[in-house]
Amino acid sequence: MSETEMAKRSIGAELPQSVQDRLREMIDDLSDITVVILPTEVRNGKVYYLPSDTEARKLAKKAGLNARYLYDGEDRSYLHEYSADWVANICIAIVGGVSTELVAGLGKYILARARSAVRKGHYDGDESEVPLKVTIQQAQKSQDGDIAYSNLSFEGEAQAVADSIQEVLKKIQGRAPERELEAGSDE
Repeated sequence: MSETEMAKRSIGAELPQSVQDRLREMIDDLSDITVVILPTEVRNGKVYYLPSDTEARKLAKKAGLNARYLYDGEDRSYLHEYSADWVANICIAIVGGVSTELVAGLGKYILARARSAVRKGHYDGDESEVPLKVTIQQAQKSQDGDIAYSNLSFEGEAQAVADSIQEVLKKIQGRAPERELEAGSDE
């Protein structure tokens, strides 16, 4: 991957306090969940999901991730507009450790969201080039009950973002990259 194809990465991405508080409240109930789909927009202190998030859980499950939304259906609010910069703005929390299945599943999930954007006409081009912003918050509860957060953000074309996420998570996991996932692959 050339320098121009790499996704922009940053550490310490900020998530709204209300999102962090909600995650802290429910972390004990997430033992069987690997990914929590978080709202992506904040307006006047209120958090919103975007219309592209309506099928996020279904796509995550298809990618092999056990996922849920941070807020139940009746408590979710949607903002019906799109960013000029990003076709999809994806925000998720990883609950617990980083496994091989999680790494592979997140790559598939990111590319599935890109395919969905192309299929719905939100992007007129190759699915591997869909402009994405992905924020990942890893939440782990320590033995004394404190919750530690580490936040990452990735921006760029879908394939580069998926590859970068897999590369970073494999380093966190302590393993060398096994293989790369290609756009258009449903493996």
